[in-house]
Amino acid sequence: REAWRTFLAGLTQADLDASVTWKNTRGVEATQPLWLVLTHLVTHTMQHNAEVAQALTDVGHSPGGIDLVYWAVKWRQSPHTE
Repeated sequence: REAWRTFLAGLTQADLDASVTWKNTRGVEATQPLWLVLTHLVTHTMQHNAEVAQALTDVGHSPGGIDLVYWAVKWRQSPHTE
């Protein structure tokens, strides 16, 4: 987590606007600005979390509140290390 904080804190607007090029699992090349790639990391993770939560709920094992704000309130109320 600290490595992410350090990385993100060091980014400039020019870094965020810079193009990032990669190949997907099918070998297709894509280029997008870094800000969009970082946004995708977060939103794609949320998509998978929601899919798993729905699958668990469908078989009678709901994970309960998975909303970010709900989690943040619970996290701040519990003892933890940073």
